[in-house]
Amino acid sequence: KMLSKKTISNLHLESFTRQISVLLESGINLEKTLDIVKHQYPPSVSSIILKVKKSVQEGHSFAKSLSGFPSDFPEVYRGMVFAGETSGHLADVLKKLVVFLEMRNSLKKNILTALAYPMIVSFVSLLVIILLMTYVVPQITNTLLLQNIKLPMLTILLLKTSSFLTSWGPIILFFLSLSFLFFIFLFFRNEKIRYHIDKFLLTIPVIGKMIITAESAIFASTLQISISGGLDILKALQISVRVTKNRFLRKNIREIISWVREGADLGRSLTKSNIFSPLLSQMVAVGEQSGELAKMLDVSAVQLNSQFKDKSVALTIFLEPLLILIMGIFVLLIVLAVMM
Repeated sequence: KMLSKKTISNLHLESFTRQISVLLESGINLEKTLDIVKHQYPPSVSSIILKVKKSVQEGHSFAKSLSGFPSDFPEVYRGMVFAGETSGHLADVLKKLVVFLEMRNSLKKNILTALAYPMIVSFVSLLVIILLMTYVVPQITNTLLLQNIKLPMLTILLLKTSSFLTSWGPIILFFLSLSFLFFIFLFFRNEKIRYHIDKFLLTIPVIGKMIITAESAIFASTLQISISGGLDILKALQISVRVTKNRFLRKNIREIISWVREGADLGRSLTKSNIFSPLLSQMVAVGEQSGELAKMLDVSAVQLNSQFKDKSVALTIFLEPLLILIMGIFVLLIVLAVMM
């Protein structure tokens, strides 16, 4: 039975793969290995491992048993396991998979870290400003109006803004929430909209380059692990399409696949596409010429992962004082308007 809902987290998959590779390398057979590791995880994960074990006991291959859970064990994972079983080097292949999963999880962690801080600071800043404008300022407004004096322009602007937000704020918030939910609905239902949004994201300064660096790292890792597992370049590229999140990049990879199918070199095709990191294109070209494509892809993935980490740290360091400064300016304007 094919299950589409993802149950095994990325960290659990990495841990599961590491344990399987260690136990297989120590000489324990696959059935016993699965029986041992199933006790290390929550019930939902253990039940999947138990079903995989039963499938193996029935005579199916490990790769075939994993194929019943395509959302938990991605195509690149199942393909590597199949290659490992076929060659008789499953433990070694699983070791390579552990490195691949570690890099992918590290990259995702860096992405979340880069996004989390600015979003939290922005949210708190907005909340503070709204609280000041809708609760604190109206308290002062009554006092100022009772004095019946001529008010400075900045104070008048503050009072009008506060009055507008107090009167219309809930209605504006309602319509913004409704618009956001409608946008989310369209985003998940309409592939064209998702494609154009993904394309637009790549044009945003700094953010676009970070997305390309992250996707290039995952693309290189996927190709490296697939080629190391004995898959041909076309099959490896087809798998890389499925692990690429950005739809605009997916379209470009499909074009690259058609060029490679027609006989073009991968390095030249990546350069012609001009969408992935230039480092990746150059390293792939060197790898093809030297006959060490998998090694060069591995080096590229490590370097791109490191580049993304450096960029995300730099972005966080830059945004931290900028967001605090913007919030400070808003608060200063409110204080000045009141004091004047």
